[in-house]
Parts: sequence; structure tokens; C-alpha cells
Amino acid sequence: MKALSIRQPWIELILRGIKDVENRSWDTKHRGLLVLHAAKTFDLDLNDREDREEYEYLKETYGIDRDELVYGALVGTVEVTDVTKKVRSQWHIPGQYGWYLRHPKRFEKPIPWRGEKGLFEVGEIDIDSLTAT
Repeated sequence: MKALSIRQPWIELILRGIKDVENRSWDTKHRGLLVLHAAKTFDLDLNDREDREEYEYLKETYGIDRDELVYGALVGTVEVTDVTKKVRSQWHIPGQYGWYLRHPKRFEKPIPWRGEKGLFEVGEIDIDSLTAT
């Protein structure tokens, strides 16, 4: 099964069904189920004014607290339905490949895992036994 590492807080927004696109500089032919890996790093630099403002917005709007997020683990699944440069979502950054996502499912318990660059294999996982109801 294929997996993709995504930094926080973006993966949390995907799992909550808020962010429906993952932006990448590269294309993929992969469609269908994808395991989500929460990277070990937080993507916003809180020393940078613009990033700090974005973090405060995410905290106020979506209740995201950086210290309560999961890092370095497989955290759920999502379905990749399309990959395109055509912008169809507010989350799609122009010029990037937008990986359009649907049906996010969070695992009940994160599985500690080392991420890799690009798509990577995590073997066969019994998704139904891990997914929260």
C-alpha cells in the first residue's frame, strides 16, 4: 500500500475533511487509497510573522494546537481522485499539482512510522481494523 508524508498542520486539516487538496511540485499516476503519514516537522515557522498569523488563524478557526498534533506516524487514509494543475479548490496553489482528495479516515491510534520522500510502501494494512468509527 502506498503512503505519503505530509507536514502538520496540513495533514490534520485533510483528516478533518477541511483541506481537499495536497499540493506537490510533482505529478503522480496514483489514484485510489493512500495512507497518510504525519511528518515529524511542523510546516509553519512561528518566528515568521506571516506564518504566525496563519497559525493563529488555524488555531482560532479550526482549533488546531500544534502541541496536540501527531508527528512521525501513519494516521489515516484518503482517496486520491485526481491530480491536476487546474485549480478547483481554495487549497490548490496555482502552479502546483493539486492532488484532489476525498473520504479521509483517521486511524483510532497512530502507528509510529518513519516517513520517506515521495510515495512509499507501507505493506498491507488492515484499514478496517485501524479506522475510527
